[in-house]
Amino acid sequence: MKSPGNPDLIMRSIVRGISTMDLKEQLNRLMLLQSTEDDIAQIEKDKASLQLDIDKQKETVEELEKAYAGVHEEKLANQKKGDALEVKIQSKKEENEKLRIQLNTTKNQKDYDAILSAVLGNEADMSKWEDEELEALETVDELKEREAQLQAKIAEEKNTLEEIKQRVAESREEYNQRIEKLSVKQKSLREQIGSELLSKFDQISNSKNKRALAKVEKRICGGCFTKVPKQIENQLMRWDKPVHCHSCGRLLMLGESSLSHD
Repeated sequence: MKSPGNPDLIMRSIVRGISTMDLKEQLNRLMLLQSTEDDIAQIEKDKASLQLDIDKQKETVEELEKAYAGVHEEKLANQKKGDALEVKIQSKKEENEKLRIQLNTTKNQKDYDAILSAVLGNEADMSKWEDEELEALETVDELKEREAQLQAKIAEEKNTLEEIKQRVAESREEYNQRIEKLSVKQKSLREQIGSELLSKFDQISNSKNKRALAKVEKRICGGCFTKVPKQIENQLMRWDKPVHCHSCGRLLMLGESSLSHD
């Protein structure tokens, strides 16, 4: 009959077996948690980027409105210029009417010549102002057409903006639902992981803003891609305590290629 062996050794062996299986399971859950939190972070990033589509379209509308304001201001300036020229032309016409009456009544040649010169000077001024007024009015017509084009384009881009807002709202709702579902999974996983291991995980994630857990494949750390010393690999194979990468500080666990030799 075989000896039952040393009870203390048997108990330590049982405890070690439980501890080993527990650490493996904990690390597997931790890896799943990390993947879940990565997914949440990516969805949050995608959700935040939705606002960029709105902001870009708003910028398009604002640029068009700015262009419209510039055209409108230029149109008003030309209208004002045309009106001012018309006032000046009418003033000169009235002045010439009076001068022509004087021409018909004056008996003095010198006075006649001076009045005629004034009339001709006024006519030259009026001709010049009429050309400028015509140019201003033509510019006003062109700017009115440009205004109408810009108004139509602004209305079109505003409609596009509303469509984008609606699409973004729908996408945000979809993202929120996905985040909510993943958050439930995240909470459940965190409750299944030992507080000490979870604390180490969070500490690394928060302090260095990086993935805290990496797999070791063929003695290469999947986090920083440096070679893991044989001593570290041996510690990982024992599954008796958490092991950190000597280079990047991440928690380590054996990958499939290493487990096949475990």
